[in-house]
Amino acid sequence: MLIRKKNTQTQTKLNFEQRLENVKDAFVLNEKYKDFVVGKRFAIVDDVITTGSTLNECAKELIRSGASQVLALSVAVAS
Repeated sequence: MLIRKKNTQTQTKLNFEQRLENVKDAFVLNEKYKDFVVGKRFAIVDDVITTGSTLNECAKELIRSGASQVLALSVAVAS
């Protein structure tokens, strides 16, 4: 449903601030889902949450597109 609209470098070697900037505004909703998203609740699943910057950017785009709620799920959190 979300399309990466800008190429980003891998997050693995970036610090917290760099990760935030790296994925800022990197995702856009695929136009064919614009009516589907409105008023719906979504769960975004990621294997590991490090800074949460990618999840946050995805959630922001879903909310901006009309989603009523976005949850983040993960199997691990980096310490």
